Amino acid sequence: MFGLHWGSGESQAKPVEKKPVWTGWKNFKVLNRTKECEDVECFHLVPEDGAPLPDFKAGQSIGIRTDDYAPRAFTLCGTPADGCYRLVVKRFTGETGKLAQHLCQNVRVGDTLEVSEPVGAFTLVEGETPLVMIAEGIGITAIVSLLSEIATREPLRRVHVVYATKNGSNFPLRKELKRLMTELPNAGLAVFYSEPHHDERAGRDFDVHGKLDILLLRAVCLEHDADFYLCGSEKSMEEVRKALHALKNVPESRIHEQIYVAKR
Repeated sequence: MFGLHWGSGESQAKPVEKKPVWTGWKNFKVLNRTKECEDVECFHLVPEDGAPLPDFKAGQSIGIRTDDYAPRAFTLCGTPADGCYRLVVKRFTGETGKLAQHLCQNVRVGDTLEVSEPVGAFTLVEGETPLVMIAEGIGITAIVSLLSEIATREPLRRVHVVYATKNGSNFPLRKELKRLMTELPNAGLAVFYSEPHHDERAGRDFDVHGKLDILLLRAVCLEHDADFYLCGSEKSMEEVRKALHALKNVPESRIHEQIYVAKR
């Protein structure tokens, strides 16, 4: 699984107000499970005892553990209005992401998992500043969660989303992302495919053929007072961070990041 690491920029976010319902670990049942895209599964979890879910903010994460695997953090994809915890989990192979492998290969509807309270500061900064969200791969899950909250609370806020993935078969939450963009009249989306399928066309299925192009970030750096949200691998997001400093000298207080670190 990928562990989550929150960067220094998030320390500037306003503390999250929570309504605690439990501490430590609590049993949740798998209410539903669906295939999201290639190598990605979606799980809906509800408390085994039927108790209400605690309040949480978009972008936060929960811990999952089982008897055989060490706890790992998974981003909540959705909002409290969903009435459940929705997790979008990438399947790994080999020695990386053992818990994620177990979830995708073995966990079925009706099974029980131990879950921790939502935590994390990768949440929206309140205000009217423009938002620039840059993600790669499975990192889009946290961005979709943030966009869901924006669509509900601040639909007129200016938002730029830049997303990089391999191709349409490796694009989790694609339909949901496209729907959210239609609900945000002041939002724009740019999608990069590094290895598009032969029948996928730039300008129709995606915007740019290639990996995330740092130079193209100039277009979204024109927002002089924007807050930047980065979500992806440590290497890629470090390149983005350096580009932001080089292109615009963005202060650390306006860079919020959630880094996925490969773990066994």
